[in-house]
Amino acid sequence: MHPQFRLDLRLRRLDPKRRKTQRTLANHRICSLRINFATTLHLRLAFCKESNCLITAIQATGDMYKAVLVLASAHALQAPRPRAAPRAAAVSAIAPAPVWVAGSILGGAAGTPFVVKATNSWYSDPTVLKLPSWTPPNKVFMPVWTVLYGLIGFAGYRAAVNSALPGLAVGHYIANLLWAPLFFGLKKLKLAAVLQFGLLGSLAAVWSSFKKDARLLIPYAAWLSYATILNLAICRLNPSGVQTVEDRTPTGVAALY
Repeated sequence: MHPQFRLDLRLRRLDPKRRKTQRTLANHRICSLRINFATTLHLRLAFCKESNCLITAIQATGDMYKAVLVLASAHALQAPRPRAAPRAAAVSAIAPAPVWVAGSILGGAAGTPFVVKATNSWYSDPTVLKLPSWTPPNKVFMPVWTVLYGLIGFAGYRAAVNSALPGLAVGHYIANLLWAPLFFGLKKLKLAAVLQFGLLGSLAAVWSSFKKDARLLIPYAAWLSYATILNLAICRLNPSGVQTVEDRTPTGVAALY
């Protein structure tokens, strides 16, 4: 039976005043139910609209995410840019390659006076110093070391451009400059041989830092190995060292006795 019909039957059994009051309350309830139903329907429609908007926003976000992934993939497939360009520009601005080469050659020339003086005196005197038969001519030293120091300077420039020039390589270069004064100036043959082994060891330690540019140092490594063997042979042929006439001649206060 319909609710409204049941309500009318119950109201007929009541007195007129109470029946009127009950009918009024029932009408209010029906109106409230209608209002609640309309409100609920409106909220559901609004929720559906918001849900549709949310779904549309999610779909748009998904499309944007896909676009970002495509752009990121395209960027990853691009050829990598060289990162050393700013470093190379900075090093070149401070000191370009010719400056490195010239500086290395000039630094090596610092020991030339010791070499020239020794080769024109005791180093070429067989009564003072015994040399192996395979000793190179004196005129070979200057051109060979000029080329080698030039290669050392260019290799150092390349390593500095790539941020791969270790401090040990700089120390190796300075130690190399000390060999000529030690051997030709002070006539310390054995100490110079020890320094040669130190140079070989430090060169081997920094070799990998130059990477592909290490091939520039192959002539230097070959000559350094040859010079070390020659230094050892000279020490073996002259176990008591070198003592020239000037070294035997007393000077100063000793010359008075």
